[in-house]
Amino acid sequence: KSLMEYRWGPAATLARWLGWENPAFFATPGIAKLSIMAIDAWTFIPFLMVMLLAGLQAIPRELLEAARIDGANAWQTFWRIVFPLMLPVSLTAIVLRIIFKLKLADIVINVTAGGPGGATDTVTSFIFREYRDRSNVGYGTMLAMFYLVLIIVFMTLLLNLVSRFMRRAPRLDGLLLARTLGRAAIYALLLLWAFVCLFPIYWTVTTSFKTAADVMQGALIPWVDFQPDRRGWRSLGLSADTIFQVSTVREEFLKRFMNSVVASLGASTLAVVLGSLAAYGLSRFSYRFGFLRNKAISFFFLSQLILPPVVLALPFLVLYRELALLDTRVGLILLYTLM
Repeated sequence: KSLMEYRWGPAATLARWLGWENPAFFATPGIAKLSIMAIDAWTFIPFLMVMLLAGLQAIPRELLEAARIDGANAWQTFWRIVFPLMLPVSLTAIVLRIIFKLKLADIVINVTAGGPGGATDTVTSFIFREYRDRSNVGYGTMLAMFYLVLIIVFMTLLLNLVSRFMRRAPRLDGLLLARTLGRAAIYALLLLWAFVCLFPIYWTVTTSFKTAADVMQGALIPWVDFQPDRRGWRSLGLSADTIFQVSTVREEFLKRFMNSVVASLGASTLAVVLGSLAAYGLSRFSYRFGFLRNKAISFFFLSQLILPPVVLALPFLVLYRELALLDTRVGLILLYTLM
């Protein structure tokens, strides 16, 4: 959000330099929607990168070597070997991306609160406000369940389209694209994309060394636009002169850090074990429970991702209170395993 702040954000400064006199990214409905999309897309890049990287590393090197021996150039190898083999992974990543974003709420709540005039409000963020601000649990739960039904119908149609596309995926030839763009244009696009991905990280790191006045003035380059201020790092006991001193703030931070580590490792381990057992059973055996078959059971597991988390807040609160799991690491691990 600070990147797009209209007074001192670097995105606003760049927009003014390009001729936009009043770069208010969250003031008009259309631009606010595009801004939310941009923020959300950037936060999801690492997840997609990891999935696609795993798919690329799983491609046998023998296939690529055989294509090179047969005289295929880089673009032919990509479009005729790499692209078809990466298609299942790519479509899976896209489907997961759509599922996660149908539940989008955190960015909307923290950046625009649904504004301006409800233009960026999502169903999940609206349900969250019904729960938190209006204490309208019954109405919020009804909306969540109705939304869940709509998502299930939508995802069923989407998965059918994806499976049909997989069966009829066309073979594409990238030679024309290669000749049109050229190597220089491709490298330019890669550099631009790297800047888009890495600049928010640079902005976050440098902002941690700024005072409030430096932030309000839009200072960008350390030792040029502002002098780095280490008070924030010193309060955590992470500066050179306080690293070996006792710090209450640092102790509190480390305690919360350990809670995060235990919860993430425990939930990930439990989810991998249970998910592996379910995947192995569904891949090796055929199940029939009335009208339910393997495909329907798989979709049932996938539906847990579709369910908006806010729907589970009240049931889990009641359940955890009865089982004495509130404010415990075990309760946190179980919760994140199910999510």
